[in-house]
Amino acid sequence: MKSKKKQVVSSAQIIVEGIKVNITYKPNKHSYLRVRDGEIFVTAPFGTPKTATERFIRFNIKWINKKLHSSPKPEGKTQNITEGSHILLWGKPYKIKLIPSDAYSIAFDSETMTALLSVPPSASEANRNDFLRKAYGDELLAAIKSELPKYEEITGFYSSGAAVKYLKSRWGSCSMKTRRLSFNLRLAQYPPECLRMIIVHELCHLSEPNHSRGFYLLMDRHINDRRRCEKLLKSPPGGHDAGDIIEI
Repeated sequence: MKSKKKQVVSSAQIIVEGIKVNITYKPNKHSYLRVRDGEIFVTAPFGTPKTATERFIRFNIKWINKKLHSSPKPEGKTQNITEGSHILLWGKPYKIKLIPSDAYSIAFDSETMTALLSVPPSASEANRNDFLRKAYGDELLAAIKSELPKYEEITGFYSSGAAVKYLKSRWGSCSMKTRRLSFNLRLAQYPPECLRMIIVHELCHLSEPNHSRGFYLLMDRHINDRRRCEKLLKSPPGGHDAGDIIEI
């Protein structure tokens, strides 16, 4: 029986449009690309010039940016809105107390860290989720109305307005044509600094439409905790070990 030969590999790193790319060279026929935990990895054949890998990255940059800035997917956490489960508001967990009522309402008690959720007894799980999304949207819109003008003054970039939406794959978006910004209502589940970072992110796009090195330098000029916030937003609300947190 022949023993398997040990595979020889080597590695390198390059920066493309301000993004670090980890390259592993192997005896492959083609290059392969993956995005994992906010990092880019390329497996390339031996002898592949770095310029060729850079072209490969630029060719796939739209897909890469979508992956890097996508919203985290639910990871099997409790999704049923039940008595005793928890929801997050601005990064803080509130224990749900269900109150039978003819109408929907929610109140957050910061002393007892309780979310008093009034719902009709006949409400379905879908109805409860729809109401929670609306409540988060209202919370986020109020915060944006307070924070957006501040950062418009700080950055010198001005939008034509902002909207809150339920977005599946992005935390925010910016229309270069209308200068209107949109924000994912799920940001209300994360600490307030995450919203401020996304506000700066979208405002900077009014000057730099691409995720270039210049774009991130511009962002870092106006906000100092970008990387920490990006790491938080790549995790589920409350982190991977948050227990029974409901993700909307």
